[in-house]
Amino acid sequence: MIVPNNRISPADPDKPVTDEYLRALNLNKKIIVSAQLAQQNLYEMCAGFKEMRDSKLYKELGYSDFGEYCEQETGFKRSQVYSYIAVAEKLPPDFVQSTGQIGVQKLYLLAKISEEEREQITSGTDLESATVKQLEQQIKQLRADKDKAVAEKSAAEADLALKSDTIAALEKTKETLDQRATALEKQIKELENRPIEVVTETVEKIPDNYIDVSAYEKLVEQNNAEREQAEVEYLALKRQLGEVERQLEEERSKPAPTAPADDTAAFNAYLKSAYDALNRLVEYINGQNNETYSQKAVKLIDSVKSSIGGTV
Repeated sequence: MIVPNNRISPADPDKPVTDEYLRALNLNKKIIVSAQLAQQNLYEMCAGFKEMRDSKLYKELGYSDFGEYCEQETGFKRSQVYSYIAVAEKLPPDFVQSTGQIGVQKLYLLAKISEEEREQITSGTDLESATVKQLEQQIKQLRADKDKAVAEKSAAEADLALKSDTIAALEKTKETLDQRATALEKQIKELENRPIEVVTETVEKIPDNYIDVSAYEKLVEQNNAEREQAEVEYLALKRQLGEVERQLEEERSKPAPTAPADDTAAFNAYLKSAYDALNRLVEYINGQNNETYSQKAVKLIDSVKSSIGGTV
């Protein structure tokens, strides 16, 4: 219960009454009256506190500190008044005026969340019957679900990036192996065609009176060894290339990771449109005083409940 303080004289009695002092005096009275009728005038009280603080009009009433003004003039502690100010700063006036009966504690909780989160909470919660603790838990759960969705989306994006990087690396490896395989094929063909020519050329350089059969055999043996080594390397390379192609095909055939669909915005848009239309319908029916209209509206609501499984 707010008990007004009788301290209504200017801070400096010797100074003439100024427009600012009168403004502060009138605003102070407005805050007191609004606080006494908090349920009906909650937003005006919250906005009044905000203006008194922002404009420092409490100094016109002789207070050097806003907290002192709050406690002396309204009986509210500074922290409590700042909760009221948060309501005025974060919540639309029509929202506060239409839901003022839920109390400042719940309004303050709703003021601390985003507009999108607030719409989600209010669309699925009976704010008047829910306790402060229940509302806190719902907000906590909403944010946990939101954090989970963000984490799942980030994980899906990371998986997609990893898939792309893996495919790119396999394609690069395949390209390198293909180039090496082509080079080995060329080398093997050269080795197959080289022995006689090389040996003949080498032998022709030996004097006519000297023939080294062992040199010929050594050259043939060396050439065959090089060819066999190239063929072994080529076969191993082809096996490796086959494995890379298999992995590449496997990666390409995997379904691409997809982030969870964020359909909250679409749902809120549809809900707001339906809510506005329903409000206009109810207002029209109440103005017509037609029982048939009322029955049809009730039938429509029952039909909606039935269509979504009766969970409304």
